[in-house]
Amino acid sequence: SVANVPVKNNSKRELEEGPNVTIPADLPEKKGELPLCPRKPEFFITKVKINTTLVTDFNELNNNFPEMTEGGKFKPKHCKSRQKLAVLFPYRDRERNLFLVLNNLIPFLMAQNIEFQVF
Repeated sequence: SVANVPVKNNSKRELEEGPNVTIPADLPEKKGELPLCPRKPEFFITKVKINTTLVTDFNELNNNFPEMTEGGKFKPKHCKSRQKLAVLFPYRDRERNLFLVLNNLIPFLMAQNIEFQVF
């Protein structure tokens, strides 16, 4: 539906939310399919403490985040992400800064159940 445009509720997959707005429910479409991730994560981070631990190479970064697959990809295992995100970093001659940013950004995105890939 488009915001504030009423939609006829004739499906089990729709949930009424607010006046005149209908959104899909968080139910899997087929058996065995993961449910959609919640709109607001259970343990949403509101205040972020910057991790200044020095990471010196990609192997160390991979060891810090074993949930990520080769190619810098992450996909939540317990639910189907509502968003997909591509993160691009032009970092010429600033590897130290890149590792610092990634060491803080990756756990932040993981906590929000976002499917993403870092390039």
